[in-house]
Amino acid sequence: MKQRKFFALFFVMMLLFAGFVSAGCGGGGGSSVIPYNLPDVPEDPEIPDVPVPVPESPDIPQESEYYSVIFDSNGGSIVEAQNVVPGGKAEAPDEPSKDDNSFMGWYPAEGFSFRFDFNTPISRDITLYAKWWDHNDTTDTDGDKLYDHLEIMYGTDINNADTDGDGLSDYDELNYLEYNPLVLDTDGNGIND
Repeated sequence: MKQRKFFALFFVMMLLFAGFVSAGCGGGGGSSVIPYNLPDVPEDPEIPDVPVPVPESPDIPQESEYYSVIFDSNGGSIVEAQNVVPGGKAEAPDEPSKDDNSFMGWYPAEGFSFRFDFNTPISRDITLYAKWWDHNDTTDTDGDKLYDHLEIMYGTDINNADTDGDGLSDYDELNYLEYNPLVLDTDGNGIND
């Protein structure tokens, strides 16, 4: 009996609630029913052209904006290549090593005509070649006791025992006197070495 009363009361409450909702929830007035007289919307409305700002990308060079500097160690230990931005400078890497040889520098051509200057701006892909002095090579073209590979390293003439013409051999100036074999007057006192 109590259950029936409960269900009857519950049913009445639901009817009252439904009427309250359909009447606009009691406080706001108006109806919650959507009117059917909405204006016609064209199928393809014209959307005005509004420029959309595009954020600027950070100024980071792409992979293709680098030049490769390759180090060919000519049989020595491996030296990693470097990527350099155009106009940038390569960094002198650690010297490679090679058994029974001394490293004499990096050269931009295998003819070893001049040493590469690491202050040079890089404007293209480049390969630098390691030059070595073979400890077993005792060639001395001018007979001044200074081996040819050392003369090349110091910049003296392999065909002239006295490159600066001061009367002292290149070997003596370098090994005994600590003079510059490329300058007549090393200390600048007005008297030839």
